Amino acid sequence: MIKVIEMPKIKELEKVVYNPLVKKLPAHNTEFKIMRIELDENFTRIDFVYNNGKFGWVQIDPKCYIRPAGSEAQYTLIKVQGIPLAPKKHYFKKENEVIYYTLYFAALPKSVRAIDIIEKESNALGQYYFNFYRVSMERVRNEKIEVGN
Repeated sequence: MIKVIEMPKIKELEKVVYNPLVKKLPAHNTEFKIMRIELDENFTRIDFVYNNGKFGWVQIDPKCYIRPAGSEAQYTLIKVQGIPLAPKKHYFKKENEVIYYTLYFAALPKSVRAIDIIEKESNALGQYYFNFYRVSMERVRNEKIEVGN
């Protein structure tokens, strides 16, 4: 008798968007780029690249979230790679240093056409956060992502 062993199924990606079109970037700095957004049944993965320009530091608020554009629904941060969670900071050692980082959020519905990526919403003068508004899940930018270093 031959025993048939069923192989585990390979999970297929629901959707991957490279270099998405962004309606509004963080106000204080346009050196943030979204390289890729991956929608999966278990999570939403967003890959970023940031060129610091001059010396400074970077961190991400652990309470950041994503939401479908025009919605109040919040999808929480699950995991980070490549960037410290506040209050810890990554201090840049040289000018035009580049950092790549990934944020994982709870899974979005497949029907979402645009998202907002919110580190923290604040109107306070002198406070800047990594907020991206109306990030398209369908349209991509035609230009290449270029970074220094």
